[in-house]
Amino acid sequence: MSPGVLDRGTLERRLEQLESYVGDVEQLGAINLATLTNRTLHLAVERALFLCAQLALDIATQIAASHGRSTEGYADAVDQLAVLSVLPRPFADQFRKMAGFRNILVHGYSRLDDAVLVEVAATRLNDFRMFIGHVRATL
Repeated sequence: MSPGVLDRGTLERRLEQLESYVGDVEQLGAINLATLTNRTLHLAVERALFLCAQLALDIATQIAASHGRSTEGYADAVDQLAVLSVLPRPFADQFRKMAGFRNILVHGYSRLDDAVLVEVAATRLNDFRMFIGHVRATL
């Protein structure tokens, strides 16, 4: 991707996929520590939330790169969206934590506490919706 060129088609496809994965988590029903004892459900929640985080962070990186911004990682890509006025700074400060969540899931830096998985599934899905809304508002 060249600086200054935003592939809107790819961006919109990613946003639609992100919406779909958020919906998938919602369709799993109430997520709590008791329901996560079901290994199949646990894996489904973990995978869907990973895909949500990865897509959002890929979108952030895509937008930053299209503006000629280099990033040192996913959290920095989210910060760049605040600099570019795609995300409000307070929201970006909160949402950048998704980079750490994604890294734990991918690299296993530490075992993910099920309480964190429940928190993200139960209280952070709206963050993904807000992210989508902010990005679409700037298209």
